[in-house]
Amino acid sequence: MLSLNPNFALIAGIICSSCIIVGQVWFRNAKIPDNKIIQLIYKGIRALSFTVTVFFALLLWDFVVKVGFFGILSYNNISYHLAALILSAVFASLVIFGAIFTAPTIKTLISFAGMIVIFIFFYWIRIDILMLEEAGMLTIPIPYLFIPVVVVELVSIIVKLLLKKPIFKFKKLWDVSEKYKEKINLKIWIIFWLLFSIDAILKMEGLSLLYWL
Repeated sequence: MLSLNPNFALIAGIICSSCIIVGQVWFRNAKIPDNKIIQLIYKGIRALSFTVTVFFALLLWDFVVKVGFFGILSYNNISYHLAALILSAVFASLVIFGAIFTAPTIKTLISFAGMIVIFIFFYWIRIDILMLEEAGMLTIPIPYLFIPVVVVELVSIIVKLLLKKPIFKFKKLWDVSEKYKEKINLKIWIIFWLLFSIDAILKMEGLSLLYWL
């Protein structure tokens, strides 16, 4: 089961941090034209990257909870798993906070709550569904995770069209995005990428970053 595999957690961390690094470099330098179709595509790409990144962050926290509290962690193997657990917990928390809680609106929080419900359904309640395919642990849940994002967006658009004015402006509840970007910058994500990569390489030799403990 992937959630109990520290190697999978490290690979997920490498993929997720790589996407964040590429995304930060690309979105920082991207110039969005006034064309509405291009802007719509741009929003779609951001929604896709947002959903996939949050999905991997939830997977990492799933690994932390199942291994750290309900899984294979014991006194004899704690030094082997501890680095992956700490890296996954810190990294996933920063990703989720950055994606959801730096400048949230009600719409963002509703979408995220829906994603958590769907994630819990697949990975805790009906995990047997994911066993139907070899790669089902990754491929099956992702389309369903888009449902809350799309539904909330469609409802807001339909209401706006029917009433010809938005009744919900979805103002930001708070905004600490600039402080977050100042503290958690590109260098931090590169450090995480390096730590995940080094620990993954050490795992191949039966070691870990904290094997000396």
